[in-house]
Amino acid sequence: PDEASRYFDLGGFSLVVNALQSRWSPVGEAAGTVRDESSCGYASVNLYVTPSAREKAPVGARRPPGSETPEIAGIAKDGSKYVTSRSGFETHWDWMDVVVVQVSGAKLWSVATEPTVWLSNRDQKRKPTLTEMGEYLAPGGRYGEFLLRPGDALYIPRGFMHNASTVGPDILSRIGGLDEDIRGDFTESGGELWTEPSLHLTFGIEHGSETTYESLVQHALRLYGKTKEGQKVAIRMGTCGDMVQDVTYASMAAFAVSDVARRGCDDGKAGAEYYSGRWHPGPGSRRDEGGGTLRKAGPP
Repeated sequence: PDEASRYFDLGGFSLVVNALQSRWSPVGEAAGTVRDESSCGYASVNLYVTPSAREKAPVGARRPPGSETPEIAGIAKDGSKYVTSRSGFETHWDWMDVVVVQVSGAKLWSVATEPTVWLSNRDQKRKPTLTEMGEYLAPGGRYGEFLLRPGDALYIPRGFMHNASTVGPDILSRIGGLDEDIRGDFTESGGELWTEPSLHLTFGIEHGSETTYESLVQHALRLYGKTKEGQKVAIRMGTCGDMVQDVTYASMAAFAVSDVARRGCDDGKAGAEYYSGRWHPGPGSRRDEGGGTLRKAGPP
């Protein structure tokens, strides 16, 4: 524990506890409520603890004269200094919908204005490409940065790229229009949000195949497979490559539906225009076709 604490404080490493719903019953009960309310197949919970953006000062150090507030010098009373930020994870997108609940400390978030993969599923999970990262960082590619404090919650739909980090006092100049109560949390009287680690829970709302329109179609195909028509052979064994069994019409239809459901959709930027702070899909958008439709959550 002591060595882990040392790495956490000095190395800037984050602590991640996966599947917390299986390790702590109160969190498991909360995950069950999220599952029931969202009619999803499964709700998971991960815990993230990220060090504050403060670098520990040497023993006996004190803040130099003339740096009375962290807003001016970025130096705490004990002489420790603030780094620009510390991130709990690299920029990414999740295949599931997530709800972030800030428990303690504070974290700065940015979220893409458009999904990398529209209504993504588990099979499509991957790291963003350089091109996708460029779109995310480009003007209009993400919403303005916003801050989560204890008690705040954030919903991020599946497929939307995002990033989060603990931050130092320069946040007051980086984000305009902060309410006075938010500023008050980061002045000298409420400076604990600068100095304490950020702890948040991420609830993953997993709309697996059992809760999507794909599952509805596949269920119908399974029923079709019990009929004489569905059991008819569409492709004989040995016709294609090293086939070891016949393929029925029902099986072939099921394979086709599965393939379509895992295809990407147009990102909505074909002929799109950016105005009023967001992308407006152009005439070339195909989000409601093919895989996008099959990956939508079906009726409960």
